[in-house]
Amino acid sequence: MRSSSLKNSCGPWLIGLALSSLLLAQGAQGDLGALVAQGNLGEDRITILAAPSPLRVGKVLLNLSLQPEGGPANTRNTDLTLTLKPPGDHPPEGTHHHSGVIHTRAQRQKSTHPGMLGALVELPTAGTWQVEVSATRSGKEDVFLFDLEVGPPASPWVDYAMAFAFPVVGLLIFVWHQRRSLTGARRDTKSS
Repeated sequence: MRSSSLKNSCGPWLIGLALSSLLLAQGAQGDLGALVAQGNLGEDRITILAAPSPLRVGKVLLNLSLQPEGGPANTRNTDLTLTLKPPGDHPPEGTHHHSGVIHTRAQRQKSTHPGMLGALVELPTAGTWQVEVSATRSGKEDVFLFDLEVGPPASPWVDYAMAFAFPVVGLLIFVWHQRRSLTGARRDTKSS
């Protein structure tokens, strides 16, 4: 008799724990991002990864890797400058004409990987951004150009889904538990 009541009281807790862990689960952040460009920057091979994937309006982390052609990973300090030009001929809404282009530097401290350079930028509009990566070495400037596709921001319903789903799931678990408790109480009274 006692083990039956233990099963009845632990069941809802286990189901609640399982449901809450499913609701709280997020995507893994183990990768460095999606490959967005690869090519040559002077004598080096450059690889650019962007996170999060897919790219959307908001903060974007660009991880850049430089490797000499046919050699080991590049360990020298290379200063990379990124220039991001917004889509279209006009600047984003609510900005001045001169504030449309974004300039930033790729630094080792901003990267999520110790062997790469990183740049964190805030992209205000969706569309195809034109990105220019430039490096100045020995008085010579090398340039690598690529396009960066940025989608519209995610729906706010996606961001706030947990806030709406959590109380509903909690209420459903409570109703289920009460129903099971009442059904078990009826069985006990009939058997006595």
